[in-house]
Amino acid sequence: MAWMPFNSAEDADEFCKQITQTALKWARPIWWYDWRQPFEKLTITGASCFVLSFKTGYIGVTAAHVVNQLFEARRYTASLDCRLQLTPFNLLYAVIETNDDLDIATFRISEEQVRSSGVQALDVSAKWPPEIQIERQMPIRLVGFPECLREIDYAGGSVTCRAHQALALIEDYNDREIITIYDPEQSRGSPKLLPLGFNMSGCSGGPAVIHHTRNFIHRWYPVGLILRGPLGQGEGESASYDAIRIRRIDCIDADGHIRVADTGWLPP
Repeated sequence: MAWMPFNSAEDADEFCKQITQTALKWARPIWWYDWRQPFEKLTITGASCFVLSFKTGYIGVTAAHVVNQLFEARRYTASLDCRLQLTPFNLLYAVIETNDDLDIATFRISEEQVRSSGVQALDVSAKWPPEIQIERQMPIRLVGFPECLREIDYAGGSVTCRAHQALALIEDYNDREIITIYDPEQSRGSPKLLPLGFNMSGCSGGPAVIHHTRNFIHRWYPVGLILRGPLGQGEGESASYDAIRIRRIDCIDADGHIRVADTGWLPP
């Protein structure tokens, strides 16, 4: 994905507006509930996911602990209804593979389901994984559906899951993980910046997308998924920012299987 250089400040503002609106479509909520519950007592559990577009088709991605939580809920609730946005979607039957160590899960999703859910698939058909050198202080955009922005209209009988996206900076990284810092003094967010220590429940599985300029062309690449954020506001020096963990996704193949690094043979 790419964008050409700007000719004016107005062009730059328009780009920021367009990429923000596009980014809000990169993720979609996965949520489930017991359809036998009276609506006035409705309890919803949810997370986030995104879709990669390969030459061979679409692959959905979320966190493995999200799938495990859904499996656990299904064990005790036969009348469980699962949705992708508002589209009925039985995630448990769509799973391709989960890896608890990496906390990554992949699932099948059809073109019709992509279209009906309104998700903007991240096109990686030209090159996967992307040839980009991750560096500290690179801008990275996170998108998810925090529980604190979920609205249940008990009177009107509707559920609204609102997306949130934030542009932050990479603090550190290794071959499995990226750490980013959410600092309201440096970050940008939409629809607005949420406070430090906000509950990120619901954001697990959302995409992390790096922004990068090469040969005077602005590009963006999906590089990870949100694992988890802070458990409340920090103390001392860490009270001014939140650390967010991201799992790198270059281990996902075009068929949805997850490659595990060969650690070599060990004697019994």
